[in-house]
Amino acid sequence: MQQAKAAVFLGIITGDGQVRLKLSDPVQFPGHTEWLVREPPGAAIRGFSVLVRDGKVWAIFPRSRMNPGDDARLEADTIVELIRLLPTDGPPQILE
Repeated sequence: MQQAKAAVFLGIITGDGQVRLKLSDPVQFPGHTEWLVREPPGAAIRGFSVLVRDGKVWAIFPRSRMNPGDDARLEADTIVELIRLLPTDGPPQILE
């Protein structure tokens, strides 16, 4: 991630709390569903995506069909924890 000039990464949070990232690829890994089919990570319970610029997280997309609820959005405390864990240059934008 830190060497990416500009890229979108898919993210999952597993049942045991691990955060896993994979470079989004329009052919092999365009979304979470394709990732989970091709490389089952175990008990993935949440999904999100991040936009990286110059090796830092610039924006977080907190919605994924993996997430429960009508809005399929990560909970606010989970977003705060991701911001704490991921490399940033200040608070990233939260894009819906």
